[in-house]
Amino acid sequence: MWARSGTRAARAVAASVAAGAGLAVAAQQTREDKGAWAMCEAYDFRAESQKLASSSLARVSKIVAKLQEQHSGDLAKRIDHTLLKAEATVADIEKLCREAVQHGFKTVCVNSSNVKTAAGFLAAAEKPHDVGVCAVVGFPLGACTTETKAAETEDAIRAGASEIDMVINVGRLKSGEWDYVLRDVAAVVSVCKRLDAGCKVIIETCLLTDEEKAAASMLCALVGADFVKTSTGFSTGGATPEDVALMKSSVTAAVDRFSPLAAKGGEVQVKASGGIKGTDDAYAMLRAGASRLGTSRGVSLVTGETPASPSSY
Repeated sequence: MWARSGTRAARAVAASVAAGAGLAVAAQQTREDKGAWAMCEAYDFRAESQKLASSSLARVSKIVAKLQEQHSGDLAKRIDHTLLKAEATVADIEKLCREAVQHGFKTVCVNSSNVKTAAGFLAAAEKPHDVGVCAVVGFPLGACTTETKAAETEDAIRAGASEIDMVINVGRLKSGEWDYVLRDVAAVVSVCKRLDAGCKVIIETCLLTDEEKAAASMLCALVGADFVKTSTGFSTGGATPEDVALMKSSVTAAVDRFSPLAAKGGEVQVKASGGIKGTDDAYAMLRAGASRLGTSRGVSLVTGETPASPSSY
């Protein structure tokens, strides 16, 4: 079961934003919930993101959890075993699922059209396991409409996905259209919460300034996302420890400022993905504050074997 950020206030904000209400309206509607959203409408994402972005990695790292290097079994449970290539065949999906069960990965991460196939293979596995299915939505550009993302999310969950990795609308974010980004993310978060699935939001760090990375992370936390995720693995770059630390500090700042968003028994987490090529990279991401890793190299990370066909993801 997910450590949910779905308090009554967070759900109300997500619903209000998804329905087209601005941040000030959402704050007003939830003000009665112990006053937790008081002053929310005055929150300056640009100023806060500038402050966070100017922090050095050393300073940022002080406010993220320090994770010790763990044995491969623990590392495996932090991995979303990923196959998102356009040419992935049914046989490839079967192999992905077989490897995930064998090594005990957290999920298999696939395109939404492959969710039902992956869920079927996992259900038929002889070995007991708790591997879930993660589906990407709006992938890889994030440029489709909000309605399309919400519909794809619902289809994927009903087909067997327990987690959704959606792509933020990068162009709208870079244009400073905060309301659009809030509504876009909130619409998918709302579907996930209604159908009891986890929601991660990919912000595509390689295309953003540090200020934009911080702002995007805070926005995602504000509407109740479970994770913010660095990258699709299909753009110009992947995860870095510096970006992970900045994202972790940003979601922490948002939750600290708006206490209703604090997850019960957990927090808004960070997933590092793209370019994790070996265990050194993996543990660097974990030490910087990531709690999940997205990679097609999961088997080599836990076994030390060289992957047969290296991927950028």
